[in-house]
Amino acid sequence: MLCRETNLLTLKLYFPPRCRLRWLIPGLLPAGLPLLAGASKAGKSWLCLWLCLQLARGGEIWGRTTQPQTVLYLCLEDTYARIQGRLFRLTEDPVPSRLYF
Repeated sequence: MLCRETNLLTLKLYFPPRCRLRWLIPGLLPAGLPLLAGASKAGKSWLCLWLCLQLARGGEIWGRTTQPQTVLYLCLEDTYARIQGRLFRLTEDPVPSRLYF
């Protein structure tokens, strides 16, 4: 535990320098464990699926360019048929091979 008299030099010993953030969506979504919260039926699952699709494609997200990357979308309460139906509604293009369910 730190006391009030702790100076900056001592803080550096307790708190190592922060590593550089890796951005999935530049300036918007960092790699790690971000949380998306909201009311029931607000469209959180649709948004996450669309974001995963765009990240796997390397598409543009709200004016921000992304690089194609491997994405794992965990939707543990959905069936494959439901996911497939949503994908058909989101895009007519083939689903990228980098997108896993």
